[in-house]
Amino acid sequence: MNMYKPITCLIVLLVLAAGCAKKPTPSTTWGSRATGAIEKDDVKRALKKRSLEVKAIKGRFWAKVKVGKEKERPSLRTEVYWMKGASGGPRFRVFGLGPFSMTIFEARLSKDYFYLLIPRHKVLYKDEVSLSVRDLFRLVFDPWGVALTKGAQVRVDDAGNIVVTVRGKRTLMRALFKADLTPLLLEMCGVEVKYRLPREILLSLSYHGVPISVTLSISAINLVEPSEILSILESPMVVAGFRVESLRSLLDEHP
Repeated sequence: MNMYKPITCLIVLLVLAAGCAKKPTPSTTWGSRATGAIEKDDVKRALKKRSLEVKAIKGRFWAKVKVGKEKERPSLRTEVYWMKGASGGPRFRVFGLGPFSMTIFEARLSKDYFYLLIPRHKVLYKDEVSLSVRDLFRLVFDPWGVALTKGAQVRVDDAGNIVVTVRGKRTLMRALFKADLTPLLLEMCGVEVKYRLPREILLSLSYHGVPISVTLSISAINLVEPSEILSILESPMVVAGFRVESLRSLLDEHP
């Protein structure tokens, strides 16, 4: 199987990269705060406050990817730029880098569309994204934002962890945090995200019955102001001479 197809399938569902190398020393100002346990009466307010602090992130990851019964895919280093956005929704751009920082793929979420550029094949894939996928992009780096969702229910379980649940007509959204607001779990849209901070983030999902798992080892993931990454998010993709195809046509090729 072409090594790029599993990677591109994962990108659509917010899988950022594949990789293996010696474990990095994580650098983060994002995931946890030295606040200590939160009083029960202040939990929801504390979650909302933390969410409002998360406006944009800049991250570097190494990861290991497994698709179905295959072995983990070859290594790939990634750089991730994400901005929560407001009425325009989340904005996201990721670069998959090979040897000598050569771009293996470039992916971008902008308003209602997702773009995937594969320079080696000279092809740009483009498709609309659903509201649920937009929500996933919005919350994966802001799980505290689940508490801001209409109908969110917040409780503290017997282990002292904070549980946030949102029940919709067709969907269930759930987030789990330590008492100090460090995220542990996000479940939504058929995707499970486990946060084992500060070292890694685990993602698992199923696409057309094919199980996909990703371990993202964190090199760095830090909070930044949106102005620091806006030029990267807005700079156009270089697509001269590339053919344009529907992203669905690529994903349909995956067994």
